[in-house]
Amino acid sequence: MKRNHLSFSIVMLVSASFLQADSENRLFYDAVRAEATGDLDSAIESYENSAKIAHSANLHGNLANLYFKKEMWGQSILHYRKALVLDPNNRNLAENLSFARETARVQSSNLDITSGYFRPSSVNIWTIAASVFFWGGLLIASILFFFQVDLSLKLISFLAWAGLSGLGVWGTLKSTDNYNLQKREVIAIGETDSNSSNSLDLRRFAGNGSSANTSVVSGESLFLDLNENGSPKYHQSPNGEKWYLVRSLGGRKRGWMKENELARILEPKN
Repeated sequence: MKRNHLSFSIVMLVSASFLQADSENRLFYDAVRAEATGDLDSAIESYENSAKIAHSANLHGNLANLYFKKEMWGQSILHYRKALVLDPNNRNLAENLSFARETARVQSSNLDITSGYFRPSSVNIWTIAASVFFWGGLLIASILFFFQVDLSLKLISFLAWAGLSGLGVWGTLKSTDNYNLQKREVIAIGETDSNSSNSLDLRRFAGNGSSANTSVVSGESLFLDLNENGSPKYHQSPNGEKWYLVRSLGGRKRGWMKENELARILEPKN
């Protein structure tokens, strides 16, 4: 009886997976067909619905292209960034992002540079390198210890091992810091209307009646302020609107923004 129950559960799980994949593919190809006919709004809607099921660099890249055509710079830059997180070495995506930023007059946040040695996506590479440098160096040191080797060679080998191990640890810490920073990064997107102003206010207090402390350009990178437990600082107004406290990378710009005026590069894990 238990075996039959287990078999039924497996069948249901597999069936659900196939249904989800079929739904994702249907939405994706609906978007492709809509784009081919020039119906950009329908294409964007289908891509966005597909992105709620699964993510791919191709999907976010297509979304970014469509938003660029509609002159919605914030959304375009957001999805180019999402695409590059999934495919960090894609040169075409990087060039398109650079062109979108140039068009929107937005500066890079320096966390998505594909050629950077300490970019957020290189955490695993540095972790592996640090382990190889450390344990490989210990192995070589052990071999040199048991053989008659010149003292100067031992000293040079030790210094090389210490330097490479230190580099590996530093690279791991640096890329980890950038990854943690990227988890806090948001893109200012403003209203989903290409005719609206490209400037967004960072308010002194959480509320529509508050005066502007400073302003940012749609597509600009900002970073969420965090509470001591690591959760974003936010305030919910009586009408249900959520306001988040954000700042620029150097802290020069700081203020409150509504939830619908920003979007994360990396979605938080539940």
